[in-house]
Amino acid sequence: FDEDQEKQRGTFFSIFYLSINAGSLLSTIITPILRAQKCGIHSKQQCYPLAFGVPAALMVVALIVFIVGSGMYTKVPPAGNILVKVCKCV
Repeated sequence: FDEDQEKQRGTFFSIFYLSINAGSLLSTIITPILRAQKCGIHSKQQCYPLAFGVPAALMVVALIVFIVGSGMYTKVPPAGNILVKVCKCV
C-alpha cells in the first residue's frame, strides 16, 4: 500500500483478521464432522484421511492463489544489511 492508501490498508487488514478467525472457527466445527464420516473397509472406522485431506487441499489452493497473485505485489528491494538492523534492535 502507498502512503495515501491508509483507509484501504486498514480495511484490508480488518478483512484479513476476520478471515483468519472465521477459518479457525469453521475448522473447529467442520473437522470433527469430517472425521465422523464413515470410510474405509470397516463401517465403524472414522475418516481421519478426510479430516486432514480437506484442509491440506485447501492449503494447496491458497498457495496457488498466492503464487498467481504475487505478480500484483510491489516488490521493494531491500536496502542495507538486515542482520545489522536486527543487532541494533537487540
